[in-house]
Amino acid sequence: MHVEVIVLGLLLTVDLSVAEFEVLRNQCMRTGMFQVSEKDRALIGYKMDTHQVHDEIDCGRWCLSRDGCKSYNYQYEVNHTQRHTCEISSHTKEAKPEDFRMKVGFQYYGFPQAQKKPIGCAKYACHNGGTCVDTCHGDMFHCQCTNLFRGKQCERPKARNCKELYDLGVPSTGAQRVAPDDQAFGISVYCDQTTDGGGWLVVQRRNSPFGVLFSKNWSDYETGFGSLSGSFWIGNRYLSRLTTIPVQLRIELKASAGAQGYAVYENFSISGPRDNYRLSVGRNMTGTIGNAINGDSNMALVEDGMQFSTGDRDNDGNYLANCAVISSLSGWWLNNCGRANLNSNPPQWDEWKFYDTSINYTEMKIRPMKQPFSVT
Repeated sequence: MHVEVIVLGLLLTVDLSVAEFEVLRNQCMRTGMFQVSEKDRALIGYKMDTHQVHDEIDCGRWCLSRDGCKSYNYQYEVNHTQRHTCEISSHTKEAKPEDFRMKVGFQYYGFPQAQKKPIGCAKYACHNGGTCVDTCHGDMFHCQCTNLFRGKQCERPKARNCKELYDLGVPSTGAQRVAPDDQAFGISVYCDQTTDGGGWLVVQRRNSPFGVLFSKNWSDYETGFGSLSGSFWIGNRYLSRLTTIPVQLRIELKASAGAQGYAVYENFSISGPRDNYRLSVGRNMTGTIGNAINGDSNMALVEDGMQFSTGDRDNDGNYLANCAVISSLSGWWLNNCGRANLNSNPPQWDEWKFYDTSINYTEMKIRPMKQPFSVT
């Protein structure tokens, strides 16, 4: 008896109908070797489905795509449809020898060796240290994520901010990723996990010599610039997303004479781009450097409630000049030029008694106000 061997796999490069793809997508890849018997014989009585196919390879694919299929009967001559009839069966001739009978025009293909081979992890990857586990259902893989990430492929950080990272067991200061909302894959941030109990997310830092790094236009201040390990502005679009929940704002200053001070504001937030990233901050503050943002009795100098301004986008309260241009082309929430601008050159904070000795370091950081922490 002449025996042919045909090797088939579900993921061969072929055109598949939508119905076939839906069947194959929810299984592991099945591979096997079909042994061909003599012509005009078939396995009778165990037919699962009948299909009209182009050739015996096509018939074998139907068998591979159906759980429980172990053999098929193939009509080797074309029929009235100009195709070949394919009958897929639930048994083999070895298991049911008494039903292996003559059937003119058909040829039997046995399936003695078959296996399911998971393909999910070969096609997909788990990110951020996640472990891929092959499955034979659904999307054919599952990612076991670390404690810090979630998502189908562990692509999304669990923590919305540095405080939640701290609560998840990340006590070290440095660059991290957080997801303040459901957009994209999160954002890179710098966490201060030591100051005043930790949980602070740094949004601005400047070290002297200041140079022209902060002399930027609107789009630069919107997207952010600089290096998380050095001087930087996080970007207004991110600052807006990070302050949709109530947060504190902490400002830290250092002077060239060695003095240091800070201020903490409650209820700090920045609106979105349609409102030009308007500043909202509580009037009460604690600290040692004074309230230069909204503590002035002259409302023309109060910066709370102001939209963000840059040299190429004048949203300040001065109708005679662009205060951002006057302040070394920096970006800030300027009213009538105001008494605070930590992005100007040099940084301005008029309420601090050491202001005249020249500020040589600034840092702005935010932390959620006390509220329950929950991630899903």
